[in-house]
Amino acid sequence: MNPTYRPYAPARLLLALLLVGSFAYLGMLIAATVHEVVGHGLATLLVGGQFLGFQLDLDGMGHAWTPLPQHAGRWHQVVVFLGGVTATTAVGSLLLATAYAARKKPVVALPALALALNLLLEGSPYLFWNALHPVLPGDVAVVVAIYPLPWVRTLLMAMGGGIMIASIMCGAALLLWMIEGWVGNGQPLTGRWRIIALVLLGALSGAAWFLFDWNQLAPGLDSWPNVVGLSLHLAAALSLFWIRIAPEPLAFSRRATAYAVAVGWAMVATAVAVTVFWLRPGWVWGA
Repeated sequence: MNPTYRPYAPARLLLALLLVGSFAYLGMLIAATVHEVVGHGLATLLVGGQFLGFQLDLDGMGHAWTPLPQHAGRWHQVVVFLGGVTATTAVGSLLLATAYAARKKPVVALPALALALNLLLEGSPYLFWNALHPVLPGDVAVVVAIYPLPWVRTLLMAMGGGIMIASIMCGAALLLWMIEGWVGNGQPLTGRWRIIALVLLGALSGAAWFLFDWNQLAPGLDSWPNVVGLSLHLAAALSLFWIRIAPEPLAFSRRATAYAVAVGWAMVATAVAVTVFWLRPGWVWGA
């Protein structure tokens, strides 16, 4: 054990976990909303269709009612069906950039990072897995059916897989950097402490994949996306045992962090209530 190592303050670590946890679940609901509303809904309006409403479940599964005009061509359909994953990937990328820019202010960066990873890991795995296993009702399967060319599937899989792996790697690195700088006051973890922390980091992040049943999107996938997602998180976390990013002390305010935690969980409670009583039955404003 490194003689200069000092165990991280339990109160700081608990507050950090509570902060990330609140925005992690909130991010799943936001990702689904962006997918259906900004993605499918806006894309449908742009090609001359109608956006009549949408539905959302607590596990992040959703559906938008977006009838296309009768004269809609193949490219109109592609724009609409890929609108969901495009929107979540674009918004997630912006939030990831925000988290990086605000990395020295963890009270801002950690929520932004949690939201970003939810959005990025909503769209990119969808591209990869539904292109690999193109069955309905998945959006990507419709695109593959419209353009049944091998290079289309290969391109979609490459884009989805590449963004998925890059997002997990960047997210793990940024999260560890902030934990060492913020919770540990710039003190790097070493030895077995680093291994334990990285295994927990990968396992906790990877466990979130099991909140969603991918058979709802592409029957027959079973638990493969969940297992692969967990494995990627563990691999990304453990790779940081050798890839060192020097931390620096980051200012920690217990009051500001506690306030952020309270706001985060209040937003979760509000989002759950809205989903249960309003969005799960379906919000329809047109017919």
